[in-house]
Amino acid sequence: MIQLQAVDIAIILGALLLVAGVAAYNTYLANSHSNEETTVSEYFLAHRNVPWWAVAGSLFASNIGNEHFVGQAGTAAHSGLAVALYEWLASYLLFLLGYVFAPVYMKNKVTTIPEWFEVRFSKEARGVLAVMCLFGAVVTKISASLFSGALLCEVVLGIDFWTSIPFILVFCGGYTMIGGLTTVVYTDVVQALIFTTGGIVGAIVSLNAVGGWSSMKETFALKEYTSDFPHVIRGTSSEFAWTGMFFGQMLGSIWYWCIDQEMAQRVIAARTVRHAKGGTTFAGFLKILPPFIIAFPGMAARVMYERCSNSNGAEFSSWCSSTNPEINLDGPAADKAYLFLITRLFPTGVVGLILVSMIVSMMSALASVFNSASTVFTVDIYQRFYKPKASNKELLFVGRSFTLVMVGFSFLWLLAIKSQTNGIYLITQNIQTHIAPPLAVVAIMGIFWPRINSQGAIWGIVSGVVVGLGQYIPSLIYEDQCKNQNNFGLVFACMHFNHYASLVGIFVFIVTAGVSYAYPEPENWKLTGIVQDDMNTCEMDALNDSQNDVKAHEEPKTEMDMVVGDQKSSNTKDLLLNLTTAVMLLSVTVVIVLFR
Repeated sequence: MIQLQAVDIAIILGALLLVAGVAAYNTYLANSHSNEETTVSEYFLAHRNVPWWAVAGSLFASNIGNEHFVGQAGTAAHSGLAVALYEWLASYLLFLLGYVFAPVYMKNKVTTIPEWFEVRFSKEARGVLAVMCLFGAVVTKISASLFSGALLCEVVLGIDFWTSIPFILVFCGGYTMIGGLTTVVYTDVVQALIFTTGGIVGAIVSLNAVGGWSSMKETFALKEYTSDFPHVIRGTSSEFAWTGMFFGQMLGSIWYWCIDQEMAQRVIAARTVRHAKGGTTFAGFLKILPPFIIAFPGMAARVMYERCSNSNGAEFSSWCSSTNPEINLDGPAADKAYLFLITRLFPTGVVGLILVSMIVSMMSALASVFNSASTVFTVDIYQRFYKPKASNKELLFVGRSFTLVMVGFSFLWLLAIKSQTNGIYLITQNIQTHIAPPLAVVAIMGIFWPRINSQGAIWGIVSGVVVGLGQYIPSLIYEDQCKNQNNFGLVFACMHFNHYASLVGIFVFIVTAGVSYAYPEPENWKLTGIVQDDMNTCEMDALNDSQNDVKAHEEPKTEMDMVVGDQKSSNTKDLLLNLTTAVMLLSVTVVIVLFR
């Protein structure tokens, strides 16, 4: 627990007022020019007019919640840098989102990803995905943010989270409900700037305290258990085995980055396909940062803990578990590593900056969940299955009302967190990882394989979820035995799910393909928008984008001159974008190789 100084309080209040001002301004803009014809488009997709830089900032902010400062830093303190692969590999998935999925979604002009599932497969497939999207939002994403927020309040501030988090929930729910995606996206950008700045400052202070990266590596090399902490590529017996991280984990993450409504909604709302690609490329660059500003400080905390132990308290005396039992970073307390940095290391001013960074990261994550869930419920449940002819005004009312429902679910989660241990939180988080791979496999097959039909898709998803949960339930039952298991009979129950996910993916592929070929081919109209015939659309979109950029005083003399000039401009922009994307992918690859 710390006592906030006046400087810290001023920084926190100033940043929160900035966020509130941006939210209020964009909420005003979102509602000042709405009418009966455009309200729904504005509310759910910001008039499909989000520029590339806002797409990037919102993707980044929606992904980085305060659970990253708690969970990722904690995992780095306990197991080292391997957790960074979750961030760095995401850059490749952002490329996939921008260059494969976004053109398909945007060509079909869908509002939600479940809607595309109906376009490609069937109404039933849409319903299945809509339910799973809502389940993921209500049960897993909200709980992750609130659980880490509760730790922040109780460990750092020493206050009951009922005195602070409800206010944050009401504030986030309020501006999301009134302003819709427009407010959420542009508020995300400001929040991303705040928590990135705070993270960089925190990383500098942390690494400087332990003597930098080379000094950290020297400390880790002293013990066999920590010797591989500086490396991201681990052996097949490790919790972060490279086989699981590069295959099974990537498969599950395709669901999160490319299919889940929360992320995909940002690119669907982009001005053009080029803006969507530019946004995902810039977001790919941004995803290089989190390990440096979150995981590295967590590892620095572990270094202080190790040096205190090795020197019998001569170094970093406040970090010894012998005198401070709650600071055992070799055990469950590792999740509090970043919070311990706040209470034991960061100076006045930095404390305020870090705290407000964690607060706004939680706000951005919650607002994104509220907005995406209300979109799915309104468009895919209420309008599609209950009242297809609902007016714009009615749909807007339903969307805003469901945002309030999401806030209500959040309060129920606060009760669960208060009355339970972290057991219910961990169970719900793990369920999501066990049901994601089938959705990713079916979506990819639907894009690249025209022969896949609705029957194959539904059987693939349902059977994949059953098979995924079929391993999850035994893993819960035999959890204690798996920690020290030498029994061959427990191999299935104790298999790490990043490995099991690959097997689930293969199973779903076989089922989806087999069932599809047992039924007639899908109708031709269901194949519009898949990758094979999407490239021309992308080129036309790029050309139209260039035509919109032509200035009045630069009008060509003839129609032919206009076409040629626009085509040259379009080609130049596409070339620069593709080169930038290539640099992003190369940069991520180089970083992974350097820390291998």
